[in-house]
Amino acid sequence: MPRLDDLAAKAEDPVPAPRHEIVYLTDDAYPSALRFDDWKVIFGEQRAKGARVWSEPFVSLRSPLILNLRRDPFERAPEESTNYYEWRLKHAFVIAPAQGYFSLFLDTFRDYPPRQIPASFGIDSLLEDLVKDLENMNLED
Repeated sequence: MPRLDDLAAKAEDPVPAPRHEIVYLTDDAYPSALRFDDWKVIFGEQRAKGARVWSEPFVSLRSPLILNLRRDPFERAPEESTNYYEWRLKHAFVIAPAQGYFSLFLDTFRDYPPRQIPASFGIDSLLEDLVKDLENMNLED
């Protein structure tokens, strides 16, 4: 059985990570957050708990949450810190690189478009299909 030392990168010979950033997508393929270096920027969140996450709407934030994962590894500062919003304003500079990484990620869909659209079980997609069908009927007349 190999030793743990042999499996891990040694400190004197570090191996760079294969990617610098991680994009978080929801089940609906909505890009909700981005992580790079020690930072995580959250653009949308699911506020429901337990099995209700499947029936409650996803919330798109008007202003993203910013987290330093080294200082707050459990991501509790927005709920538990008394001065989080002041801290967030002082660290707003993190938003610009996050938007840049998101832009690079979204550009990949030009060369590699999604193979399928995620399933929707709400009434919104049914209503959209109905409106399209009605518009097509009016165009044919």
